[in-house]
Amino acid sequence: MPGNHISEYLKTLDKIWLTGVAREHSHRSALSHLLGSELKGFTFVNEPAQVDCGAPDFVALRNNIPIGHIEAKDLGLPLEDVAESEQLRRYRAGLPNLLLTNYIDFIWFVEGHERRRVSIAHRGKAKTPLARSTEAYADLEALLAEFAAEVTPQITTAPDLAHRLANVAILIRSSVELRLRLKTQSVLHEQLEYFRRILSLNMTDFADIYAQTIAYGLFSARCFHDDKEPFSRQKAAYDLPRSNPFLRSIYSQLAGPEIEPSLVWAVDHLADVLNRTDIHKILAQFASLSGRRDPVFYFYEDFLSNYDPALKELRGVYYTPESVVDYIVRSVHALLTTTFN
Repeated sequence: MPGNHISEYLKTLDKIWLTGVAREHSHRSALSHLLGSELKGFTFVNEPAQVDCGAPDFVALRNNIPIGHIEAKDLGLPLEDVAESEQLRRYRAGLPNLLLTNYIDFIWFVEGHERRRVSIAHRGKAKTPLARSTEAYADLEALLAEFAAEVTPQITTAPDLAHRLANVAILIRSSVELRLRLKTQSVLHEQLEYFRRILSLNMTDFADIYAQTIAYGLFSARCFHDDKEPFSRQKAAYDLPRSNPFLRSIYSQLAGPEIEPSLVWAVDHLADVLNRTDIHKILAQFASLSGRRDPVFYFYEDFLSNYDPALKELRGVYYTPESVVDYIVRSVHALLTTTFN
């Protein structure tokens, strides 16, 4: 019957809540069971090690393809402030299909904007059962069904792609910083030590370089992908042009077989964004509007404008128009041949 799964879910929450010692993570298994019961054909992955490094609590997969993410906070915690926190602003910007919950209240965000919210219960005093809102059970079932059916539209414009790439790169940068702050050693710590010796980088610089290399490396690989099969993180290393051995080498080191496990979710999400991109249309459009013959190279200015405008100013990433470069080259050539023989 409608609402049965939700009714059983709330009974499970009550058992945990009434102990008086429940923590935020205590309710995850109950939520996972509810999601699996309501949404057949989906897998909901929860990796605590990844959550500690800035990943959402759950990734919703259909045929191993991520279709949405779920962030769960402590039971009954007011979600208004959470929704505007720095963490959730990053999630809302980088993850187009996001569900925020405190296990009894649910807010669904699409492209960063609230689409719908439902409350199925209210938390009272400690060691008292949750007060049910049975009339909202059908609303939650509908919300979950719509969350599962949401299809992120294909990206077809250069500004949209630059914006989306930058937002996911910001998520990756944050996840790298969080992972490096943990005491347990990881592949990232080894990579940081290597870059520190070679380039005297600090943790923040390394996180920035990591995020930008992954984002622009995947973008470059997508530009050369033949579209005979779906684009992925694993395929990217082979798609990168051999004419750029440095990028091929550093991408393989950072995102190859030895990639830090806690970052796989974010890098795979970025690859999925690019897989849903009409890259050839975008490159042709970008070249036509900008008058630039090498859009892969020049697109970096647009990406960096979205990723970190202050960094763009600091590094002076302003590409000289090709017509001006052509004029300078022709003028120097003329001077070398006529004046200097």
